[in-house]
Amino acid sequence: MGLSMRLFLLDKTVPSDYSGTVINHNAEVKYPEDLMTLGYKNSIRSIPVVINGHEYQVGFWTKLYSVHNWLIRECCSSNSATSSCVVPIRKAKELVSVCESVLSMKDKNPVDARDVAGFFSASREHSDDYFAEIKYTKELLEGVIKHVESNPRYKIVYRNSW
Repeated sequence: MGLSMRLFLLDKTVPSDYSGTVINHNAEVKYPEDLMTLGYKNSIRSIPVVINGHEYQVGFWTKLYSVHNWLIRECCSSNSATSSCVVPIRKAKELVSVCESVLSMKDKNPVDARDVAGFFSASREHSDDYFAEIKYTKELLEGVIKHVESNPRYKIVYRNSW
């Protein structure tokens, strides 16, 4: 068991109560075609998951503690281990910038890389796989930001579980 991290787009036009339960919604929910281009195609990361009929999974990671810690610290109102929170577009853009800074330090001393905005807290591994995950995060967020800016009915939601 470990950290599972998911990024969703929540459709704000679907009426729901405070708990996220959809009100008067057809159970035959389909994953919107316009979201199929986000994330990586043909991998577990892009499996079209729909929650409550109005939250669409667009990103998936496991054990990327640096991104998790950043999102908890910068976007979630509580610092609890299990969280769900809205990620404002300005924070998503900030995370893209942080990922770019981290990627620019890939070939430098890992000690230097840890100093980028406190981004590497709780992570000491700087393998090629780790940097591939940071690159995935950057590319995913760039697509999500572009999509949300052109489709204001969506908002970005981060969810995690242990």
